Amino acid sequence: MVEALKSFECRYQREAVEAALENPEAVSPHLIAILKEVVADPEHIFDEVPEEGVRLDYIYALILLGIFREEKAHDVIVDLASMPMPLADEILGDSITEDLHLALYQTCGGKMGRLKELATNDRADVFCREAALRALGYAFLDGVLSRDAYLSFLRSELEKEVDPDESNPDVFTYFDMLASCAYGIYPEELMDVIREGFEAGKMEGEMTDYAMFEELFRLNDRDGFLSKEKKRFEKEATQSIHDKMEDWACFREDGGKELTPREKALLLSLAKKDDLNFPDPFGEEGIFEPSEVPLFQKPKKRNKKKAKQSKASRKANRRKKKK
Repeated sequence: MVEALKSFECRYQREAVEAALENPEAVSPHLIAILKEVVADPEHIFDEVPEEGVRLDYIYALILLGIFREEKAHDVIVDLASMPMPLADEILGDSITEDLHLALYQTCGGKMGRLKELATNDRADVFCREAALRALGYAFLDGVLSRDAYLSFLRSELEKEVDPDESNPDVFTYFDMLASCAYGIYPEELMDVIREGFEAGKMEGEMTDYAMFEELFRLNDRDGFLSKEKKRFEKEATQSIHDKMEDWACFREDGGKELTPREKALLLSLAKKDDLNFPDPFGEEGIFEPSEVPLFQKPKKRNKKKAKQSKASRKANRRKKKK
């Protein structure tokens, strides 16, 4: 079964996954060993993969160990996510934004220490740090982490100072991620520091702008909003691994060039959300070519030009305030 997961075939190993799900205690040590192997020698894990093959044993391991809530896997998963850039991105790819947060939470056993360690690790990939933030948010929604404790952590991070001459765009992306995670808990108690962060230019509104917070409070009450967020968490936490992985582009005969019905439905909903009122975004007059749609891909980091523009804008705002 483990050997099947280690196969380089571009085929979803459904039978091996089913066997693992039936016997988690027996398979977990082998899955942990796979992750430890990756952490021990991350630069050479693809050396033996043939040109037409794919190595995904450690992705299977990451997701399955989360489903098993295997606490013994927590440290190695955090170590995997803590690898310096660009290793984490090259190895985990889209799983950083799609799977990591849930695996981090499901294996933590109610202990928040290493999640906070990853979230505050400025040497880690910023999207891995976001996964840790989301895991902490899930701990709150699941009743494991108190609201006061989560608010206190977010406040301590939001209050951190930023060098006025900071040129690393990931610093500001992290503050945007903090604001976005705060949004998910109806953060009335944090609005003073969130407002200050937007005014100081620490958050640039790439994920959640200040107007969205105002709209959140205007349209929702706290209990109702948190109830919806908890249901969303529960739905994700109980999603079948087959539903999660089986339609991945690398497993499909078309190589992911054609959209699945699920992907097309999601894209149509996004078009409506953005007021792109086309009868069919994929038709002759449509705006999308299936091969051009970046669905389920990790958000791209901002380029240097945009980083410089943002930095110049922040400096201009500071000059206006001084006047």
